[in-house]
Amino acid sequence: TEKYDGFITDEDLRIRFVTRATNEGGQEVFRYEDGKATPFDSIGFEDSQTTGPSGLTRDGKTLYWSESRGRNTAALLAIDLVGGKKKLIGEDSRADVGGEIRDPATGVVLAYSVDYLKNEWRAVDPAIKADIDFLNSNLKGQWAVQSQTRANNIWLIGNDPITSPPRVMVYDRAGKSLTELYVGRPALTGKTLPAICPVEIKARDGL
Repeated sequence: TEKYDGFITDEDLRIRFVTRATNEGGQEVFRYEDGKATPFDSIGFEDSQTTGPSGLTRDGKTLYWSESRGRNTAALLAIDLVGGKKKLIGEDSRADVGGEIRDPATGVVLAYSVDYLKNEWRAVDPAIKADIDFLNSNLKGQWAVQSQTRANNIWLIGNDPITSPPRVMVYDRAGKSLTELYVGRPALTGKTLPAICPVEIKARDGL
């Protein structure tokens, strides 16, 4: 009856935040506790696609939030739900912050991605930087973490090498090793696939 169209739950599947579209094309965000919704934030139409909640840490104390208001690109923030303090996690002047790598045990963001000409991963936790560097050096094309063990020692990596079919790799973080699990389109293995590359074109305004 309240016309909510989005829900964010905690680890116990309790609804913590709800969202609702406005008549003007924006979005209202409400904090939801004990069956009651209280206003948390209101987002105008121009930022409604790039601003809003993106999930909680497992302890439910921190809300991750995409924020583009007053900015040219969307940044990733962490909001302390007890004190209300906001912390900048990641940003890039060229493009919005996109994907995330989170600690599977805590839900804390360990790295984020920015896709300008190609997808680039940036470490938030210094311990993850060595993994990003290793994967960048050993995988052609683009990659993303698809799944992790709870101990976060094994990752399943989706990799598109561009000139060969997409595949899924098993990455052992401790041993720094990659093992192919399967190829998405095995019929294309060994076939000649065209190389592609990003192209940047200057617009009429000089940008």
